[in-house]
Amino acid sequence: MITVKYFGAIAAQANVAEEMVLFAEQSLVDLIQAVTTKHNFDTVSYSVAVNHELIQDVATYDLQSNDVVALLPPFAGG
Repeated sequence: MITVKYFGAIAAQANVAEEMVLFAEQSLVDLIQAVTTKHNFDTVSYSVAVNHELIQDVATYDLQSNDVVALLPPFAGG
């Protein structure tokens, strides 16, 4: 299983803060496409982290069983 966590406006749009996804040796890009379709994230901007590490190249990242994927909305610091 892979845990997918949603934060901020993304969680509000998904109407859930966290969900479990069956692991089937999928790539990160496949998972992102699936949750984007499921929750209609087409117009939402976000960053992706896996196991607390921001992922720059989502297209080439392969997930492992028990990974935790977080979709993070844009945020400002100060």
